[in-house]
Amino acid sequence: MKTTLKLAAVTALLTSLAACSGLSRQQTHAAIGAGAGGALGYVLTGGPVGTIAGAARARAEAEAVPNIETDGRK
Repeated sequence: MKTTLKLAAVTALLTSLAACSGLSRQQTHAAIGAGAGGALGYVLTGGPVGTIAGAARARAEAEAVPNIETDGRK
């Protein structure tokens, strides 16, 4: 049972990392921010509403920041 659970966890981790390999730098930072915002929202509110609100807020903030790499400025 424990071996099956560990194998499932490792498989899920490797699959999620492989899925993120084609993301741009901005998309990677947005994903990390959404995860951190969701975790912080859960800690502060203790429920799923805070998790969703925190993740959405962090993602919106990441998308609002201009991407210097693609805006032509260096």
